[in-house]
Amino acid sequence: MKNRFIASLLCAGTLCAGPSLFAQNVAELPLTEVILYSSGVGSFAHQGRVEGDASVRFRMSREQLNDLLKSLYVTAADAGVSIRSVTYPTELPLGTLLEGYRINVTNIHSLADILRQLPGAEFQCEVAGATAPVRGTLISVETKTVTVQAGGAAHTEQKEYAVMLTDKGLQRIPAADLTSIVPTDRTLLAEMTKALKVLADQRDKTARTLDVNLSAKQAADVRLAYVIEAPVWKTSYRLELGEKASDKAHLQGWALVENPTRTEWKNVSLALVSGRPESFIQDLYTSLYLPRPKVVRESYAEVGPMRHGITGNMNYQMFNAAPAGAPLGKARGGFDRRRKSAEADVEECDMAVAKEMATEKPVPTYKRIGGDVSVSQGAMGELYCYRIAKPVTLGSRQSAMLELISAPITADKISFYSMRTRGKRPLNAVLLKNDTALLLPQGPVTIFDGRNYGGDASLSDLASGQEQILSYGMDLEVLATPASPSTMSGKITNLTVDRGMLKYSTSHTVTYKCVFENKSKKDKVILFETPRNSNAKIVNGMKPAAEMLNSYRFLIPVKAGETITAEVKLETPVFQTYSVNANSDFTGFAFASVNADLSPESKALAEKLLANCRGIKKLQRELLNIEEKIRDLSSKHSRTTSSINSHISNELRTRLNKRLAETDDELDRQYQLKDAKKAELQKAQNEFGEFLMGTGK
Repeated sequence: MKNRFIASLLCAGTLCAGPSLFAQNVAELPLTEVILYSSGVGSFAHQGRVEGDASVRFRMSREQLNDLLKSLYVTAADAGVSIRSVTYPTELPLGTLLEGYRINVTNIHSLADILRQLPGAEFQCEVAGATAPVRGTLISVETKTVTVQAGGAAHTEQKEYAVMLTDKGLQRIPAADLTSIVPTDRTLLAEMTKALKVLADQRDKTARTLDVNLSAKQAADVRLAYVIEAPVWKTSYRLELGEKASDKAHLQGWALVENPTRTEWKNVSLALVSGRPESFIQDLYTSLYLPRPKVVRESYAEVGPMRHGITGNMNYQMFNAAPAGAPLGKARGGFDRRRKSAEADVEECDMAVAKEMATEKPVPTYKRIGGDVSVSQGAMGELYCYRIAKPVTLGSRQSAMLELISAPITADKISFYSMRTRGKRPLNAVLLKNDTALLLPQGPVTIFDGRNYGGDASLSDLASGQEQILSYGMDLEVLATPASPSTMSGKITNLTVDRGMLKYSTSHTVTYKCVFENKSKKDKVILFETPRNSNAKIVNGMKPAAEMLNSYRFLIPVKAGETITAEVKLETPVFQTYSVNANSDFTGFAFASVNADLSPESKALAEKLLANCRGIKKLQRELLNIEEKIRDLSSKHSRTTSSINSHISNELRTRLNKRLAETDDELDRQYQLKDAKKAELQKAQNEFGEFLMGTGK
């Protein structure tokens, strides 16, 4: 009810005061171009002719408005086109937006609700049944209860009257009889029109209006482009394999696009871009306020009247004295005590400001001049572009499948088997080679084998000239029996010792083996995949059909009913480096170097290392034996001494003293041997250490 009443105010002329804001010249710029990106945004361009003052209006969601504020770009084919402004509703509460208007439009149910807010306003009214309009000043709006007879029964009704002061005095006019009421103050209706526009904009919580206000001296072409969030366009494929091995496959690709906007696409030029240009969202629509410091006004203490004593004539001497003969009012470096009046100061200031404003350079009118930008088929900078040949028509919030490619393509049927999985069955697959001129974006592929459904596969982004394996099912006609990978270490080569580092190289060999049994009645080609190390090399003569980053691929033909064994040996060089010194244990190295494939120099070096190591080990064992003998002799010496000190016969004491003397002599001899052996060991270790820290020669 309220909406119908407000509409009647604007459309039926109840409050009519000339052109309203809703009657502005809104130019129709049709959507002509759409570019969808696989990064989740879309570029939209509107193009058409404008003349005079015109506005181009966009209705979109709050989120889309942020993108539009960030990316709106206006160009014109004529230098006579300028941008007056770009306006949009601010993000403030409704009550704040309507502050300052004389009429509250948020709670209007009748004409009386408006008139109650306008006492003292002057109107010219058309009254039903009156021969002449009534002109007067509104005093108030009264509500009276009246009795109405209807159908023989009486009932009461509330009737509203406008009380006006006219040249005939006070008049009470029924509000229902007022067919037209026009304020003599035209700004009053303009305010109400603006307030109603704010109210209408706020009623739609999901959409916002943005107006691009243009001015054209003459009819000219204008182009408005912007980037907003859009669903990612997707691709799906159908691959039909040939019935014969010599037949070429056929690839049909579809692009799945969506129109998420409120605008219908009518014969638009559509382009699809594969790539990920960087894009982000920034809230430019929400009002932003920054905190400011609050400065408290300085308070001044009240100054009361003061009485000063009467003095005689005094010689006034100013701090900065004037030159002799100068008048007192003009002190050098001081101030002029003969001040001008305040009015003269203000007048002088106003004249200075006016002069400065007159000499300011005029602000240039903001405008951008340009034309359409054409993008060639294929590459678009670092991206890849697909232009749909025919114009596209798509309704608002609708989706469509558009044919992207329909062309013959090379796809060889194979059975794919990888030693990474080591299953019992290979996979039905095709080796797809993109021999088209297009980049094929990633997407699902439905494969038809002999026009029958074969399975689904997943395609990665495939550039022109590249190949990819598409597996789509299990090959039940081939049985695979893989063996566990076997490993073997090779012989030592390139032995050196340099500055305390023992360096040598060896090899690590891995064998991948699998038995394939073709139980079908037709020949098969098995693509056998094995892991690959970047430093490895094949040592059993197998030639890979392709070398991937982490794998080798071998094509192995298997005839119908045949069983074949595929074996690949990969040898990887291993470089060993150890920090060594004279006390290092070379036991493991001695075991590894037995019968090693060493050069004469390396073999001599290994023998020298092992000889020195064994010599030092021998000296260490001999030293341990001497120390063990010393411990035994010391224990024997202690026992003999204890026995001598006990109560024994003189004869036994004599024998024990003789034994004690022999033990002392032996201990002296063993201590001498120990010192000599330690010196010998130290010399051997020093010489060996110097050898290891040298060049190893």
